[in-house]
Amino acid sequence: MQVMCHTNMKRIIALLFITFALWVLAADVVPPDKYSLSVGRVYESKPERPEWVFIFGGTSAIRGGETVCKSPGALKTLLKGLPRGSTLDWWPTCSGESVALAADLDDLKKICKEAGIVFTIHPAG
Repeated sequence: MQVMCHTNMKRIIALLFITFALWVLAADVVPPDKYSLSVGRVYESKPERPEWVFIFGGTSAIRGGETVCKSPGALKTLLKGLPRGSTLDWWPTCSGESVALAADLDDLKKICKEAGIVFTIHPAG
């Protein structure tokens, strides 16, 4: 009887250990990072020569932690540093945002592809 209890206790401890190990391993699986891109017009810029900033941030409901790039070049540098498997969503409006990145859009797509980032553009309807 005592040997049977000892054996059962070893099995229970082994199962608990395996369960705990699987739980720890599951905690190490990090979901892909999700980011958003938006473009903002600088208020002080002249209408005939608009200036833009490129706002990079997370997709949570809580605002904060956004990063603003003053140029498409700075945005490209930032994108190169994102973890592989990240996603970047952009919902450009019809009024200017698409124009602000038009000359750099192919480069942005190429950088994202090379960096393993899924870049999705959601055109305004």
